[in-house]
Amino acid sequence: MSTDQKSHGLQSVATVPLAHGHFYGLRAAVPSIVALTGTFRTGTALAPGGTVLQSLVAALVGCANRRRGPVEIAELLEARGASFTVEADADGVRFSARARTVDLPQLVDWTLECLREPEFDQTLLDVERARLIAELQYRAMDSAYIATGALTRMLYPQAHPAYEPDPAEQVALLEGFTVADVRRFHSERYGANDLRIAVVGDVDPQAAARLVERGVQGWAPRAVPEATQWGEPAAGPDSQRLLLPGQESYGVAMGQRLAQERTHPDYPALRLANRILGGAFSSRLVSSVRERQGLCYVMRSELGESRRGGGHWQVVLSASPDKLEAALAATRTVVEQLAKTGVETREFENAQRAAIGAFHIGLATLDGLSDAILSAADLGWEPDDLLGFERRTAAVTLAQIDRVIGYCLRPQEWRTCIAGPAAAD
Repeated sequence: MSTDQKSHGLQSVATVPLAHGHFYGLRAAVPSIVALTGTFRTGTALAPGGTVLQSLVAALVGCANRRRGPVEIAELLEARGASFTVEADADGVRFSARARTVDLPQLVDWTLECLREPEFDQTLLDVERARLIAELQYRAMDSAYIATGALTRMLYPQAHPAYEPDPAEQVALLEGFTVADVRRFHSERYGANDLRIAVVGDVDPQAAARLVERGVQGWAPRAVPEATQWGEPAAGPDSQRLLLPGQESYGVAMGQRLAQERTHPDYPALRLANRILGGAFSSRLVSSVRERQGLCYVMRSELGESRRGGGHWQVVLSASPDKLEAALAATRTVVEQLAKTGVETREFENAQRAAIGAFHIGLATLDGLSDAILSAADLGWEPDDLLGFERRTAAVTLAQIDRVIGYCLRPQEWRTCIAGPAAAD
């Protein structure tokens, strides 16, 4: 543990090897509360709709296991003020549980029982499927959501983990999945594949490690598929318009592919560049297009991250019909100006300071500490290096960020998707 880490009041992270992964424990000054967070890989979704099935299985895993039904689990959690969630991403699962320290033994047991031995039946499948479909139908009313999903289909081939089927296709896929599909996916993909579990809070890390070691005993990894080549997206126009009847405003997503993954040495500079472009209230896009010109309701830029295969850089905005074209033109101007002239010294320093400050504020929570530990492990850093993000961000120079913008930001390659009413007035 570094001297800086001690000066920030952070304890050392205890690392304990598991049979097929690692445990990380950290005592934090949060009286009587503990958080358990973990990840494991499920492999690349090779078939169309694989990411949709992954989400369905994750939703079901948190409902019931072979020892306890959904009502019993809900009552046990509620009676203790505890929580438990399971979420899927493109090639893995993240699970999270919170409880009082005194309930940690039971929390570990329930969490790992659900992950290892979930109960799948038709009734649970129907309930969770209906919930996911309702959520999709609600989100489909958001024109910006429709546009961002469509942009992934313009930028990525169908097999890529970042490719997002349109809502109607996702609903059709959900309606077609059976209990057998869910059981097969769990059997083939849910295992101790690079398993990482962090327990943070008012707890003895070594005692917590023993609980986790007992809970994962005998949990074997699976031979999950790992794709490294996905080809190119289908050829198509540089822009696309999607008609959304009944909408009164437009959602727009515009962006480009990025070859850099999160482990790339230039990624800290890329994150700062995104903050300067549109990733903060003081960014160029927000201050110019939204605040000064008043051309849109929503304005942000973001990096679409993918663990493998690169990601993309996108701008998302919402605008009224009478301001759409002006908003698009102003946005393109800001992006092109940043690509052409780079970053000013003052805005670079402000963005760097703000990014480090936001990171430190995050470390004041159990979630922030857990994320710092697991992110460090995922990136190949030392898990005990809780301030690794700060150090790498502080090491970025103005020359480096200008160089990264120069070769990463390519406005001439940007593709645009506009979703909303039939035509702008």
